[in-house]
Amino acid sequence: QGVAGAPAEAMLDSARLASTSVAEIDLRQYEVDGVVLFGQEESPDRAVVVEVQRSHDPDKRFSWPIYLAHLRARHRCPVLLLVLAFGAGMARWCGRPIEMGHPGFVLRPIVVGAEALARIASLEQRGDNLELAVLAAMAQGSRDHAVEVMRPVIAAVLSQGAHERYVYVDLLLASARV
Repeated sequence: QGVAGAPAEAMLDSARLASTSVAEIDLRQYEVDGVVLFGQEESPDRAVVVEVQRSHDPDKRFSWPIYLAHLRARHRCPVLLLVLAFGAGMARWCGRPIEMGHPGFVLRPIVVGAEALARIASLEQRGDNLELAVLAAMAQGSRDHAVEVMRPVIAAVLSQGAHERYVYVDLLLASARV
């Protein structure tokens, strides 16, 4: 038996040498919806990639591992993938394990679905936490009324420092994409 269940004979018959370079030749730029670093700025203890997923995008199952590997190499720390998924079907799709091919190397995205985001939105009614307000706006903002829901949150975000403004506005805009 070969790797990942493929018959060993078939693998040997089709084996060939390939380039030893792992550089991205087409210089594609991968953009994540958000990155949160924990710990000291120069040497974070952990990073979290935040992705907002409203629709099926099969390419994400290939780009999400790239995000994590790149940020892990850049910051030299563990990296988690947190996906904010809208709709139960979307949450199930996002949460499916991503088999990388190497034995035991499986990416299991951490998924927060619409139901959990709605609970966060109800907690935000207190209004004392900007991060909860951002998540609540993301949960409530649909294509039809995203601007009305997000306007007061964006106003609060604009009073923050430059880095926070960038991260929060980027997350809000990503969640409002059509």
